[in-house]
Amino acid sequence: MLEAKQLNHAKSYQRAGNYIGAEAMKRFLSGDYAAYTARFPEVGMVGYVLSDSVGAWRDRLKAAIKDKGPTLAPRRPQQDIRVVADFPLEWTSGHDRQSTSRPVMIYHIFASFMDTDKGEPYDSVAPAAAHP
Repeated sequence: MLEAKQLNHAKSYQRAGNYIGAEAMKRFLSGDYAAYTARFPEVGMVGYVLSDSVGAWRDRLKAAIKDKGPTLAPRRPQQDIRVVADFPLEWTSGHDRQSTSRPVMIYHIFASFMDTDKGEPYDSVAPAAAHP
């Protein structure tokens, strides 16, 4: 099961708090996905990067998860991994689910939607053929 969030530092509702909040990562720990996903030992969070770099977001979110500590019921330290070669900045975080007795491993994966030539998100109204 995957949960996806837009990541755009320019918009307050698309920042780190949104990624780890009650409508995102916390859903797997204590929210509406916790009981449903209890049968899955692994789930994923996908971040759609719309500002800054994937590396900046990875660092920002890893710090936010660490700072939230007890509220996210960490089971072990976060660990950098590489599952898919095209996504080099993946990592995992292990947590205890607060509503079940089963732990969960969350895989964090990011996809950049930044136009590297312009340093801004791709124009969402431009024809698909205009994007590389």
